[in-house]
Amino acid sequence: MSDLLRVADLRVLFPGRHGEETAPVDGVSLAVGVGETVAVVGESGSGKTLTALAVIGLVPPPGRIGGGSRILFEGTDLTSAGQETRRGVRGGRIGMVLQNA
Repeated sequence: MSDLLRVADLRVLFPGRHGEETAPVDGVSLAVGVGETVAVVGESGSGKTLTALAVIGLVPPPGRIGGGSRILFEGTDLTSAGQETRRGVRGGRIGMVLQNA
């Protein structure tokens, strides 16, 4: 089975108060095959939503995806893709249902 989505070493970084960066998501890797259903579960505040937002390219400012992170969707590297490519994938090919929707 081929991978529909592959996330490797995902880091989401936010600036700290004293110039340092904090990584609430640090080192997440996963693969989802074509036809698979996946649920992301964990404690409140563990980074589930932020991980999903990073995958679809919606990390809230001033956050950013850290160098070395890779997000491949249908073979397209979303970490280096432009906004137009991400917009075409988001909503059309990949989506997210929030927990309080």
